[in-house]
Amino acid sequence: TDVIVGFPTETDADFEETVEVVREVKFDSAFIFKYSERKNTIAYKNYPDDVPPEVKTDRIVRLFELQKEITYRKNLEAIGRQVAVLVEGPSKKRPEEWMGRTDGNKIVVFPQVGVQAGEMVTVEITAATPHTLVGEVVEQPVALAN
Repeated sequence: TDVIVGFPTETDADFEETVEVVREVKFDSAFIFKYSERKNTIAYKNYPDDVPPEVKTDRIVRLFELQKEITYRKNLEAIGRQVAVLVEGPSKKRPEEWMGRTDGNKIVVFPQVGVQAGEMVTVEITAATPHTLVGEVVEQPVALAN
């Protein structure tokens, strides 16, 4: 989901409602942004940017931390499960490992075991971080048709 904090006229109460919705819904992930004026938009024409920058910063930090905690808990719940992963290629942080994504767009890192980008593999999740699942390939690759 996408969340914008500090939209014109957003009150503290409005923001607390947003926090509560995020807490209740428990999104898998969220793209969170500070409102910024964009010329030629309805918001720019009709609403002054009345939320101070420091308030926007505080709000975005709070939401980032909440969402990070939610995502981490959800990732921990995946440990022990097997998931289908579309292989994308070498991991950016650890080139000796490969990464791909689940159908839910979760990033999964796993050892390079004769797989190629564009193949589907089954990975058993063995560990999790707040942003990434880590696992072992349990079913060899299946090439996808072009």
